[in-house]
Amino acid sequence: SQTLPLPTRMLIFGSHSLRVYWWIYLLIVFLAILAFRQYTKREEGRIAFDRAKLDIPVFGKVFRKILIARFNRTLGTLIKSGVPILKAIKITQGVIVNRIFSIELNKIYDGLKDGKSLSQLLTQSKEFPPIIADMVAVGEKTGNLGDSLFKIATSYEEEVENELKALTSLLEPVIILIMGVVVGFIVLSMLLPVFELTAVM
Repeated sequence: SQTLPLPTRMLIFGSHSLRVYWWIYLLIVFLAILAFRQYTKREEGRIAFDRAKLDIPVFGKVFRKILIARFNRTLGTLIKSGVPILKAIKITQGVIVNRIFSIELNKIYDGLKDGKSLSQLLTQSKEFPPIIADMVAVGEKTGNLGDSLFKIATSYEEEVENELKALTSLLEPVIILIMGVVVGFIVLSMLLPVFELTAVM
């Protein structure tokens, strides 16, 4: 008896295991989700997960820009409304859902209490690009910090919108490519035994 080709055996094994042992796969997924939720409830797990979100290729860059835009928009609104900067930083920290940025805002808060300027602290930060510190410094010198923060927020919001449009336009061909590979593998797995049988005959 002739051995079936590897792709065909893989397809048969996958189909059989999913049909017979589907509950094991379901249990594995459930346990993985449960373990992940328990891990991210701990401080070190939340920090690691939020760091991973910032470092993930392509999407991490967009996520970082969203956080920076939200920081500048919220802080700018509060400062223009007359809220003292220390209080404004604390309120903004509550809006930022990422622990990495939240920890960074704690450092900025402590630095402001020690008498440092916001631009100085942003320059020292590894999470904010240098251009932001430069624009904030201009706002501090001219007495228009709120306006400078708004300009930064608007610029980053526009970048995020453009990048999301580009990612969305790329998503469709990527999905089609993946589906093509899957369908191609299934078709190949089904036809290979026929080709081999024909070759033997």
